[in-house]
Amino acid sequence: MSPDELTTEKCRVAICICTYRRPAVIEHLLQELRSVIRDASAVADVHIVVVDDDANESARGAVESQAGQVEWPISYVVSGSGNISTARNTAVAEGIRVADFLALIDDDCVPHHDWLRQLVAVQQRYGSDIVSGYCIDVAPEGAPRWFVDEPFVTPHTPMDDGASIDNGALKNTLLDASAIRRYNLGFDESYGRTGGEDSMFFYTTAHLGLSHRFASAAVVEERVPPDRATLRYQLRRALWYGNTEATTSIASGRHSRARIAMSSVKRIAFAPARPIRRLVTGNSSEWRYGLCVFLSGCGRLIGAFGVRLDH
Repeated sequence: MSPDELTTEKCRVAICICTYRRPAVIEHLLQELRSVIRDASAVADVHIVVVDDDANESARGAVESQAGQVEWPISYVVSGSGNISTARNTAVAEGIRVADFLALIDDDCVPHHDWLRQLVAVQQRYGSDIVSGYCIDVAPEGAPRWFVDEPFVTPHTPMDDGASIDNGALKNTLLDASAIRRYNLGFDESYGRTGGEDSMFFYTTAHLGLSHRFASAAVVEERVPPDRATLRYQLRRALWYGNTEATTSIASGRHSRARIAMSSVKRIAFAPARPIRRLVTGNSSEWRYGLCVFLSGCGRLIGAFGVRLDH
C-alpha cells in the first residue's frame, strides 16, 4: 500500500530499540532508519527511543552522534539492568509517553526501507492492536557451508497480508499504546535472563483477545554474527530454545507438563532418524541439524521438570 492510499491522519510512532554493549551496531541501525522514517513521513511522525541496558552507557556516544544529524527526536534512556525484560519495559514506558504506537526492532536488525510504512498500513486497514512482519536471518559472509545448506537459515514461510495471528517477533512488531495502557501490558522480568519474555508477552495478548495481524511487506533482516555460525553456538542455542519453548508453554497454561514431556521424548527419539532418512533418499545427512533437534528435545524435557536455562 502506498502512502497516498491511506486516508487516516498521521499517527505518532515511537521506534523502540534496546541495546547492550554494541555501540557500532546501534549506530548502524540508526543510520538505516533514516530512509525508513522518510519513507513513512506521510503516515507517521516518528520519535526514536533507545534504551541502553549497559550501566556504563556504552551506546551514549553513538546515539548522541546520530541525534545531532537528524530532524526527528531521539531519546536515550539507560536501564542498566542486564535484564532484557527490564530494558523492554523501560522502552515501552518511554514509548507510550511520546507516541500512539510503538514499533519494536532489535539493534542487530536491518529494516527494509518501507518497513514502518507497511506496519502502519496494516494497522490502519484493520484497526488492530498488534501488527507483526517477517524476520529473515541472513548468514554472515564466509559462513560454513553446512550453516547455509542445512535449515539453520531458512526462508520465511509465505503468509497472507493481514492474516490474523497469535504470535510474532518483537524485533518486528507494532503495538497500539492504548492497548498497552488498557491492559497494563509489559514483559515478565523473571524471564529477562533466561529468555522467553517475548513468548510470554504474546501468550498474554492472545489470551486477552487482542487483534494481531500480519504485515507481509514489513520485513527486517537479522544479520547473524560470525560467532553464531558455529556448531557449538547452534547446539547450545537448540538446547536453550527447546527449554524456553517448554517452560513458557507450561507457565502460560498452553500445555501441561505431561504433554510437554511426551512430545519431548518423541522429538528425542525421532531426531536420529532424520539423518538416516535423508541418506536413504540420496540427500546429505544434515547430521548437525539432526543433533540440534535432539538437543532441543532434551531442553524441552528438562523444562517439563521445571529446569530453566539461562540464555
